[in-house]
Amino acid sequence: NHDLTYIEGGEDAFSTTKRYKEYVKDFKKTDFNDFDIVLIMYNLNDFYAAKPTLALNDKDVRGYHGSLYTSIKFLQDNYPHLQVMLVSPYPEYLVTDEGIQLSNASDYGWGTSSVYIEHALAVATQLCISYIDNYFYIINDDNIEEYVSEFSLTDKGSVTLANHIISFIENDGLN
Repeated sequence: NHDLTYIEGGEDAFSTTKRYKEYVKDFKKTDFNDFDIVLIMYNLNDFYAAKPTLALNDKDVRGYHGSLYTSIKFLQDNYPHLQVMLVSPYPEYLVTDEGIQLSNASDYGWGTSSVYIEHALAVATQLCISYIDNYFYIINDDNIEEYVSEFSLTDKGSVTLANHIISFIENDGLN
């Protein structure tokens, strides 16, 4: 039984989604002793909701960086046998009257989506875990419409992303 009071603060303090309490409930009932590898893949909800990339410091869970750091650190401290891998979000876009608005060219108050990706990479580096880059490496501005339909992966995008992750595990291994 691990102390999770910092994530039970409620939807207003930490969440960018209405399903936050459901996520916390699922997280609390998951027995991570049953797993060898955990892949964590954030999407861009925090970016679109203008959640700060940093709050008071890089460990403050009210910021994107701190939320990610604290979640992974919790797993490392409480389940040292786990190999944790951080998978970057993929780029997204909005269709507007002016055309396609790419997430890496939009700023909702705390920088473009690229800034959030940089924080994800920084957390992976801080905690010495594997990092799989989908944002710049697999799906990019040139092929985004082939793999993404605004906020969601297409079927081809899902297969491509899954194959990229599998290839990384098979060829590059884990830290």
